[in-house]
Amino acid sequence: MHTAILLSAADKQGLVPFAGSLRALGWNLLGLRGTAEYLNGEGIPTRDISRLSPSMELIQPGVPRIDLVYADLFPLGKEVTSRSCTLASVTEKTDVDGIILLLWATKGRRFVLHSHKQFLEVTQYISDQWRRSPDWNEYKHEKFISALVGKAIGAVVQHLRVAANYHWDYAEGHDYKAVQEG
Repeated sequence: MHTAILLSAADKQGLVPFAGSLRALGWNLLGLRGTAEYLNGEGIPTRDISRLSPSMELIQPGVPRIDLVYADLFPLGKEVTSRSCTLASVTEKTDVDGIILLLWATKGRRFVLHSHKQFLEVTQYISDQWRRSPDWNEYKHEKFISALVGKAIGAVVQHLRVAANYHWDYAEGHDYKAVQEG
């Protein structure tokens, strides 16, 4: 089975055993720069594809079909409540790349994960699917994928809501009307 997982992880918790499990099942591992460097450093071969863009559909010669995307979003909620929060820090932690990857994956009906807490459930499901367990069927598969898609979209919406609220509050505190009218 030549299938691939695209990884973009700010939080590396649980990433090594998850990536190792999928690698053992025959998955190719692709990662953005920091994640690829981290996994390669941990002895798990991962191709750095940071120069490619999801808008190119990641369909390039030599890039295997991507069936699973893991992108955790920067912890923006923690940032906006920290005492050291600035406009620059919020802009930096508004994870546009992660949002694009998650939305790209949801549109393609791929396995899409946004939290390390999903690793075990997805690894077990994929192991069963590869073995084609007796209770596997297309309806259950679509239901499983839809649940992952719904969770990923919810994470994106929450992330964007935090960003939007911060920026609106910032604009209100900095006389947004004058900027808007000027």
